[in-house]
Amino acid sequence: MITKIFLKLKSMPNQSILFALIAADLMFAIIHIIHKVPSEIWVLLPDRAYSISEDRGLAEAFQYVQELWVTLAFLWLVYRYRRFAFVGFSLLFAFFLVDDMTSIHENLGALSGKMFSNLQILQSFSNLRPDDFGELFISAMFGIGLFSIIGLCYWRTDQPTRQIFHQVLGLLAVFIFFGVGIDFLDRFASARILQELLKLLEDGGEMLAMSLICWYAYLLCDKPAFPN
Repeated sequence: MITKIFLKLKSMPNQSILFALIAADLMFAIIHIIHKVPSEIWVLLPDRAYSISEDRGLAEAFQYVQELWVTLAFLWLVYRYRRFAFVGFSLLFAFFLVDDMTSIHENLGALSGKMFSNLQILQSFSNLRPDDFGELFISAMFGIGLFSIIGLCYWRTDQPTRQIFHQVLGLLAVFIFFGVGIDFLDRFASARILQELLKLLEDGGEMLAMSLICWYAYLLCDKPAFPN
């Protein structure tokens, strides 16, 4: 199975860029694992910046760059091919960049979490905090607005561009699955080792999905002519 996936990727255009991005993701994952080794075994890379879960750490900084690249790639498609439908995606990834750097949904989620403090589900699951629901609420509000713009762009564009929308949205679904779904799931993990594994899966999967999106955006910009 792994061999088939590797051969398929190898046959794709500009696969060297994809392999370089994935290699960087793997490097950050390995650094994270070394950083998380218990101190009684050894002490290597103790700084929290080496954790892929650390806000504004080394791995997140790499993801900031990728989000900037993707934002600029879609703006380039708007400029070069006059495909104004891609404005929605450029706004979405610009939001991802600003949110990751400034923790917008976490900060607003903490403020709005008070609205959810009396939820019955919080009494049933002690692992869930009002802030968790506040973050989901704020993310949903931003998501509804941004995806409404993307939906409008989709409705007004042509069929070839819609096919690209389908592929980008598929990659976004993978990104959101790791960034939101696995992040919510690890609240229910009681064992420390399971929490760490889920955190690695969440952040590592999110980084890998962003690398795929970045590579795909580059492929779109590298086309000599846009399909009609």
